[in-house]
Amino acid sequence: MQLTEELQHLRRELEDLKLKETNLEIRTDIRLDAIEQRIEALFAAVNQLAEEQAQPLAPKVAKPSAMPGPNEPQAEPVADFFSESQTQRQDAWQRRADIQPIEHTKPARAEIAATPVAAKAQTASESSAAKPFASRSTDSKSSAAQRVSPQTQEGRGQQTPNWGRKFDQAVAAFFAAMLSPLLGLFAQAKDFYQHYQAKGQGPVFMMTLAGIIAMTLGFGYLLQYSMNHWLSDTGKALTGFVCANGILALGAFIRKRQRAMADFGSGLVGLGLIINYLCAYFVGPYFELVPDGVSYLLLLLITVAGYSLALKLEARVISIVALLGGSLAPLMLLSGSQAPLMYLPFLLLIGGCSLLLSHKIRWPVLLETTAILHIACIESLSFFVELPLQGQGIMGVLALISLHGLFYGYGLGSLWLFGREGLSHRLLALPAALLAFLVYSLSQFSPHAGELLLANAAVLIGLSLWLKQDKQLQTLLWLATGACLGFAALSLLSGELLGLVLLLEALLLMWLGCREQQASLRIEAITLLALGLVINLLALGDMINEAPALLSLPLLAWGLSTLTLFGFNQLLGKQPELSRWEQQLLQLGRELANVLLVSLALVSAWLISESYFLVIIPGLSLTLLLLARRQQLRVSEALAWTLLLPLAAQVIFAAVDAHSLSFRAQPLYAQIARVELFLCLLLAWYAYRRFHPKGELRRLAWYTRLACLVLLPLLWLPKIVLRFEDWLAPALWLSCFVSLVLARKFRQPILKRETDVLLVLAIAQTAFACLAGQWPGLIALLLGSIYSGLLLWCYPSLPRLWQGPCRLGWQLSPFYGALLLAVVSHSLEVLFSHTLALSSVVLSGYFFILLSRKPLKALRPGYPFAFASFFIALLLPWITWLDSLQYLQLDVLTRPSEPWLMALAQACNLALLALFIRKRPLAMRRYRQQLPTNMVFIAWHALLLLAYLPLAYQMPTGFDATLSTVLMVSHGCWLMFLSLRPGCQIMLKLAAGLFAISCLKVLLLDMAAADLLQKIIVFMLIGALLLGVAYFYQKSRARLSQ
Repeated sequence: MQLTEELQHLRRELEDLKLKETNLEIRTDIRLDAIEQRIEALFAAVNQLAEEQAQPLAPKVAKPSAMPGPNEPQAEPVADFFSESQTQRQDAWQRRADIQPIEHTKPARAEIAATPVAAKAQTASESSAAKPFASRSTDSKSSAAQRVSPQTQEGRGQQTPNWGRKFDQAVAAFFAAMLSPLLGLFAQAKDFYQHYQAKGQGPVFMMTLAGIIAMTLGFGYLLQYSMNHWLSDTGKALTGFVCANGILALGAFIRKRQRAMADFGSGLVGLGLIINYLCAYFVGPYFELVPDGVSYLLLLLITVAGYSLALKLEARVISIVALLGGSLAPLMLLSGSQAPLMYLPFLLLIGGCSLLLSHKIRWPVLLETTAILHIACIESLSFFVELPLQGQGIMGVLALISLHGLFYGYGLGSLWLFGREGLSHRLLALPAALLAFLVYSLSQFSPHAGELLLANAAVLIGLSLWLKQDKQLQTLLWLATGACLGFAALSLLSGELLGLVLLLEALLLMWLGCREQQASLRIEAITLLALGLVINLLALGDMINEAPALLSLPLLAWGLSTLTLFGFNQLLGKQPELSRWEQQLLQLGRELANVLLVSLALVSAWLISESYFLVIIPGLSLTLLLLARRQQLRVSEALAWTLLLPLAAQVIFAAVDAHSLSFRAQPLYAQIARVELFLCLLLAWYAYRRFHPKGELRRLAWYTRLACLVLLPLLWLPKIVLRFEDWLAPALWLSCFVSLVLARKFRQPILKRETDVLLVLAIAQTAFACLAGQWPGLIALLLGSIYSGLLLWCYPSLPRLWQGPCRLGWQLSPFYGALLLAVVSHSLEVLFSHTLALSSVVLSGYFFILLSRKPLKALRPGYPFAFASFFIALLLPWITWLDSLQYLQLDVLTRPSEPWLMALAQACNLALLALFIRKRPLAMRRYRQQLPTNMVFIAWHALLLLAYLPLAYQMPTGFDATLSTVLMVSHGCWLMFLSLRPGCQIMLKLAAGLFAISCLKVLLLDMAAADLLQKIIVFMLIGALLLGVAYFYQKSRARLSQ
């Protein structure tokens, strides 16, 4: 009862441990170890009770009980055990360990797991070890590491990586990639040596191998030399056979009776087989005791016997020896043989035995070794027979059947026997190598290799239809079928049809691979597709270089290639699951299909017309854009833009050939190309917005459209400049109106800037044309007047979208009115005068009215320009005078001057400026900081100076210089009196400057050309004038100071 209660208590503790897996990993391990120790103690107590019940009469011997006595401390509950300190837990551990029997040994964990309670404890410990807590701190990790048991530390020490083993693995992987099937032989030899080395028999193995080699050589020399005088050739051979079979029997006996010497016995059996092969050689070609057929039969019997012993004794070494001897020994018969082709059926029989034996002993390495060895033997046979086989009769047929038998036996047989548990890369390497060898050997041995490959393809198709249940094997058969068909096409068909056949085969393989969900079939289909495309492309290049024709076979093949590639992409794109490389190949195939489609269309159009074949480029670009949107193809999208480069090149070359940029001077195909290129660039953005809104190059389309919109108003200007220069002003107005409409429609800032620039250029060109007297300038003036008048009248009521592009025109409309008045006044003026006097008065009056009245809204931003225009209008008479003196080279203004008319105009201008200063209009008050009143006074006096100087120089010679100097001095004196007014001190500086100019003028200019009388008059007048002014100025100043 006490034991039962203890077991129940332990079960409850284990259940609590499952519910409380929140402690650290090391603590959980400590608890489980403690519980395991207590379970062991309980088992010891149960065993002791069972022994006592089994021997009731035997005296009871006091043994240390696993249960605590009444005076010993009781077992603490689990919760108390975990709540105590580390020192207390170690003491409790030691007490529990002390109460166990001395002779008790810890049972294995597997034995403890036999009970339900122990199984639960082991499961809990494993789960706790498999789920380490991530919340442990660094300190807890270090402390836990100190509490790890020695067993745990030892187990962790065993997990230390073995760098030597890793190096061996890396070397093995490298040789596996380089040597492939041969690696199996190397690995087997290495395993043999490691096997004996692990058993401590490495030296024995090496000595046994060396002994076998020595005995073989000894027997060879013995049969050849030693017994020439004692035995005949037949006796020598029989003696050799008897000795060989005796050694063979001895080895079989030792292996069967003494297991410890099994390896040595296998070596003796191998030695016996080798000596048998050697004796068969001496019987056949050396002593010529038997014909070649009997020699082959004898070698075959020895090989079969070796395989039988290998199967019976389960010795792989014997099978290798039998294989090597049976395959290589007949090579010694080929040099003088009358029927060397018998070697191939012989190899086929040996291969069949190897296939059966490898299946029986479950050793695929034997079959791999057989295949590699037989491939080398068949290649060696080519040195003894003339290839290809012709006129060999039944032996040639047997040779070809043997070649096929090697492929079907080794390749398909290995897949059938060893591939049911799963296909590995090593297992697949053998059929692939044999298939390649079959194709190569048929091309060597038979002139009808293509027909034979077609027959093999038919056989493989039948096998694949028969083996429907085995999907993996069926897939490999389809792959082999495709390879046979492809190489048969290479052998049977011409270059023009070969590409089409390969494409058809690729399409069929892709359909089959997609239906069967086999990636290997799809890989082969892709390979054949690439090969077919390259062949068709080369054929098309040859056709174009030699004799281009529209309906030629290479061009039709290219079209079929394009259709095949599209179908290929459709099949592959419908697959639900594709690997990453297949997705990349699908994307590449779609891009390539689009490229082929475009190139096919261009070549076809070129064959139709060499001059107009680029006309189809806009349609091709749109097609590529649609295909790019459907499948998100970046290369196709870029190709759609690249196709526009030939159009641009055609336009450039046509202009160079015609030596003119004129549209009419170009040939028709160049004109069509120019129009198409411009429309494509202009409408590309709309095509993107309609068909491909998420294209990568849609921003490029937006910029090209904007560039075309900028160029659209300028298209006719180059021709106008070159051929119709007089009509440039109306053309500029037309361009301005077109740009205005475009700026309103598309609302782009650059179009608005273009409108402003064209407006300024149109106004300037209109002014020059009117000034030059060109009557198209009047048309331009009328157009500008209508435009400016409409803007001045209805600009505030225009919609907001129209106001932005028309803003500059609205601001310039007042100034355009001045241009209109200037042109009208000048046109009237030339009827009776040759000056700009009337134009000056009209313009100055116009700007005086604009600046004096309540300013227009359109004029407010242009007040500084209005002030500048007002002063320029005041200076027009003086400019006319300078032109009359030919100081200015203005052909329009160079006329004989009329001084009194100019004086009248200048007087009017001075009066207008004085009135403007006196009235101080709103514009002048608003801009008083930029245009102070003193500066206006200085401008008025400067204008006065420029007015009387030309009049003075219109006097007769001799008095003009004197009069001008006197007037300047008088003007300076007047300025001195004006400086006495408050706030006019600046006039004093102006007077000083005027006196200085007068002095320099007299000293440098007048004195050189004046006579004595003129000098006397000038100096006396100037002196009297200055003295009088000085007197009155001083008097006035004194009176003002009082």
